[in-house]
Amino acid sequence: MSDDTSTRNALAGGVTERICAMFAAGCDATLHSNDNAELDALTVTTASA
Repeated sequence: MSDDTSTRNALAGGVTERICAMFAAGCDATLHSNDNAELDALTVTTASA
């Protein structure tokens, strides 16, 4: 499981790049707690991953 995907200082890049890096690192699940616009982008990203 990842850290919160909205933690911008943990990984470089936008939300799409951060979540792809988390999946590439072996995470099976990600967490997101802020910013509904980013949450919408995460939904699209994870659906296509």
